[in-house]
Amino acid sequence: MINKSDLVKEMTDRLGLTVEQVVKPNLKKTAYMAELPTYAEQKAEFRDVLEALWDMHQQKSADYGPWNVNAVGETGVAVRIWDKVARLMNLLGWDLSTGNFTAPKTPRNESLDDTLMDLASYCIIMIIYRRGKWGK
Repeated sequence: MINKSDLVKEMTDRLGLTVEQVVKPNLKKTAYMAELPTYAEQKAEFRDVLEALWDMHQQKSADYGPWNVNAVGETGVAVRIWDKVARLMNLLGWDLSTGNFTAPKTPRNESLDDTLMDLASYCIIMIIYRRGKWGK
């Protein structure tokens, strides 16, 4: 963990700033920043969703392991992503065969949020796979 004095020294050395520029707040910027909304509920909910994704990943990884993704690669994950997008579009009321909007549908087995969580998870899996870290 870096302490404040080390951080100040780093900023003064690397950026050529004076200690006063680093430590003394810019009053105009501070006043402007104080006016910006913090979106505290949104941020808390975002973290909750990420934690739920992590929990879901842990549970499903215990069931599947990495082999199912490694066996099919990017194409297989892309197909899973497409399946979730197609389900999402169908539930929202889009007829994918015609491209026409009909009316939203009520899910019978899996909630819309479950579909979105799966979709987010597959997108993260694809990123990890593309970085060469899946199953390692």
